[in-house]
Amino acid sequence: HVEDTIDYSKDNKCVLIMVEYILSKAQQNKTFFEALENSIRDCVNKGDKVKIVAFALKPQENFNPLLLDITSQFTDDIDQIRLDISKFKKENKIFNSNNNAKRPVSAIMAALSEGIDVLANQNNSLHKSILLLSEERNNLYDVTEGVLSKAREKKIVINTIKYNQRGYSQHTIPELSKETYGEAIVLTLGGYDKRKEASKAIIKLLNNTVQRSKGNNYSVTLKCYDIIKDGENQKIIISKKNSPFQTSFVFQKPGNWIIGQFQKNLIFSIVVSVIFILILTILILF
Repeated sequence: HVEDTIDYSKDNKCVLIMVEYILSKAQQNKTFFEALENSIRDCVNKGDKVKIVAFALKPQENFNPLLLDITSQFTDDIDQIRLDISKFKKENKIFNSNNNAKRPVSAIMAALSEGIDVLANQNNSLHKSILLLSEERNNLYDVTEGVLSKAREKKIVINTIKYNQRGYSQHTIPELSKETYGEAIVLTLGGYDKRKEASKAIIKLLNNTVQRSKGNNYSVTLKCYDIIKDGENQKIIISKKNSPFQTSFVFQKPGNWIIGQFQKNLIFSIVVSVIFILILTILILF
């Protein structure tokens, strides 16, 4: 495991922020929306593509969308993003007429599947990721199969922030982040100021999302053809093309000092060995 210490926070990114929006969780809604308003200036750079949507349960009517736009498009316009969040809060929108938005669970996996499609359809070369703000209390009837493999296939990182409301703390979905190179943050249960804590978490995750999208675990097989097998330590330096990233590690070479001498000084080693054998033979015979 090699830690990449380069700062990618200023690199441009394409992020879909997905906010769980359930009417029965007014405090959670308020916390996440205010945290987004307060943090967006510290994690959106010029040239970024950021869009915010809300979700709850999947509507029964096929024509109703699962994802409800908070911002109309992917943008780096911070003032417009804040304005759209403020407008959405005032409208107090309800997803549909079947009261799904009042239930305490949401269709997280179905929403993520749609979110992955939205990101995959963005025609740009930016590193793409999802930031999920929710209680991580998934609807039991929601189809979970294939979401993680779909995210990996589309090279989309999923980062998560769990609100951690009392009574729901046992519900977490750690594999969402773990299996897609993302990060997971769980807010303090009964924390004094969840809004401030959530703001810091959003900034941390969005500023790290490009680095995480590059992956964090590489399996490398290196075959050395000209290695001196003297049993000594060998330093290998690994660098990445078109990047300042460089790391090194040390491994012990096979063999021992005698074998190494034959590789480095073959003729001399043979002569010394013959002389040694002759001396040993003479000592044994006489």
